[in-house]
Amino acid sequence: MEAFWELGGARVGFTRCRPANYADSTRPSHPNYGLNTEDESELVLDDRRALARRLGTSIAWMTQTHSDIVCEISAADVPVDNAVTADAVIASRVGVAVQVADCIPVLVVDPRKRKVAAIHAGRAGVEKNIVGKTLDRLYATGSLRGELLAAVGPSICGHCYEVPPTMWDRFTTQYPVGASHTRWGTPALDLRAVVDQQLRSGWIDDIRCDNTCTYEHDDLNSYRRNPHCGRQAGWAYFPAE
Repeated sequence: MEAFWELGGARVGFTRCRPANYADSTRPSHPNYGLNTEDESELVLDDRRALARRLGTSIAWMTQTHSDIVCEISAADVPVDNAVTADAVIASRVGVAVQVADCIPVLVVDPRKRKVAAIHAGRAGVEKNIVGKTLDRLYATGSLRGELLAAVGPSICGHCYEVPPTMWDRFTTQYPVGASHTRWGTPALDLRAVVDQQLRSGWIDDIRCDNTCTYEHDDLNSYRRNPHCGRQAGWAYFPAE
């Protein structure tokens, strides 16, 4: 199921699905948009094709490696498999998508340039400021400060993302706003708070958020809850004029 928002003339959304009731409960749920899962690749590609048909646009997907690589693509290079190795993709005439299962899907829209960006913001990417580097690329290619809009999708929350004390110390030294604790009292990180800070530091004030926790809701894939899960997607595109 695709719920979407209108954002600056673009459509942005985040998929959700009730995990299928397989006899083997470790099999990923469907639809599943992640090729780096245990599911058969052709089933994943079928799900991606179906999403593109429902949205009425070609979609650029990424091979995501928790990097700080930002890639801008043309409409000529949008296969349904992972088109580019990056953790942020920018496009102007096709849709973009990010696949997640606890990490934060971030979508950015430039209404004037009619560009969209999809960002995979996991802990490593947040530490490398993948959000800020994507905004820098947009500004370097003609976007203007104060004109960009953003949507942030479901992810693991700051009360569920437990981490070792050494990781907590390192991360919160760099990003104090990310300091949190689980409901049971152990060190945790609030990646959403850091992503919000990075977006606002990049001159974005119009930010829409779906703060549903992937770990706590069974209509969302969560790697922490089930390492054998599939992936949901965040997507953005401008409808044809």
